[in-house]
Amino acid sequence: MKENCRTCRFYSGGFDNESGICRRFPPQAFMPGGYDGVDTIWKFPEVAASSWCGEWSPAVTDRNLLTEHPVPDSEINRRN
Repeated sequence: MKENCRTCRFYSGGFDNESGICRRFPPQAFMPGGYDGVDTIWKFPEVAASSWCGEWSPAVTDRNLLTEHPVPDSEINRRN
């Protein structure tokens, strides 16, 4: 698996499939009117799907859950 934004658990893809947003950290404040402006916009960083960083973590899928963290049969029977 290639370690880039597209395969990261914190990435949320956009409509064009080439860019999206990173949700690793809380949104950041942007003040288009400067500090004197009243408007503050909160945004997650926009990233290219092919970008990468040091915070990469594999996206969790149903397949990951079944293969990496299997639930023992005894646990399943106890839950029913």
